[in-house]
Amino acid sequence: MTYSGVFSLLILLCLNSVCSAHPSIATRLDRIDALIKQHPKSQSLRLNRASLYTDHGRLERAYMDLQQASLLGEPSEVGFQLGKYHYANGKYQLALDALKDYLQHHPNHAQTLLYSARAARDDARLILANEHFNAYFNVSKMPHPGEYLSAARLRLTLWPDDVTHALNLLDQAMQRIGILPQLQRFATELEVRRTNFTGAIARWKTLEKTLGRSPDWMLETVRLYKAVGKNDAAQQMLAELKASLAKIKPTPANRRLIRELQQLTSELGSS
Repeated sequence: MTYSGVFSLLILLCLNSVCSAHPSIATRLDRIDALIKQHPKSQSLRLNRASLYTDHGRLERAYMDLQQASLLGEPSEVGFQLGKYHYANGKYQLALDALKDYLQHHPNHAQTLLYSARAARDDARLILANEHFNAYFNVSKMPHPGEYLSAARLRLTLWPDDVTHALNLLDQAMQRIGILPQLQRFATELEVRRTNFTGAIARWKTLEKTLGRSPDWMLETVRLYKAVGKNDAAQQMLAELKASLAKIKPTPANRRLIRELQQLTSELGSS
């Protein structure tokens, strides 16, 4: 291995050490400042500190490091962090330009695609944002559920009269990372929106074990049974919910549940 290769490996190990165990911002800055003093011509260290500054809102300092980094190595390598900086600064077109330049050299860099999607979305360029989200999901090893939710909501904005676009993405997500409450809950809402109540109930029941038949889960189940006309099942679930609420302390959240329960009881009684 060449000297530059060994040095790059050592820098990478140092960066991993700086970021490990989630130390405070002050501690992380102290460590990386010390490394920069030892290696003042390291572009990687400057970019790492710029990222740290950007993530914590110290944008002026981030920009100074980015300017210095562009002089210490290949300028195109600064593109991702520069895009992050412009995005944090609300300059979405500048962010997209910088990220696009970086993607020309690193077309499968997942975080660059994700920030490109966010910048395009926040700049109201929704079709472009959807394209970047799709590219991100294709290359990301482990997308966060929140990223799927953001992309699904974006699809819902693009196709407000056809929820299948958003539902398809949510189903792809759950096939990949598991049936998570936040994803299936939104999918259930979309099934209700298109009046597919049977589908909504089927989706909601998949969360029974995950949510542990919580009062919120049971109350939503009652609503779904009522919507599809299964009043006997709704009444049975209401009785179980009443018994469950009688055993727990009357917190504000529980009092809200009791009011909603009483309203549903009244509606089912008059139906």
